[in-house]
Amino acid sequence: MSKKTSLYLTYTALLFYLQEMGKSPKYTYGVVKSSYVDSFFEYNEDPAMKEMFRVMQAQGFLVRNFTVGVDRVQEGYVCVN
Repeated sequence: MSKKTSLYLTYTALLFYLQEMGKSPKYTYGVVKSSYVDSFFEYNEDPAMKEMFRVMQAQGFLVRNFTVGVDRVQEGYVCVN
């Protein structure tokens, strides 16, 4: 398997898991505002990614920096059950 094929499979697997996480009510998630990851969700053409971004906006889970994100996880606002 070439590196290009491996990279594609890894990206495809990542998208699959993100889509599955977005469908499940047992997960809450967020990202740092104005970050690369924020842009990934905001400008992605995939409807599932757009919906995940909409949910993060609506729930206030776009934080201003990494430290705030860590604090929110430790306080139980964003968690994986």
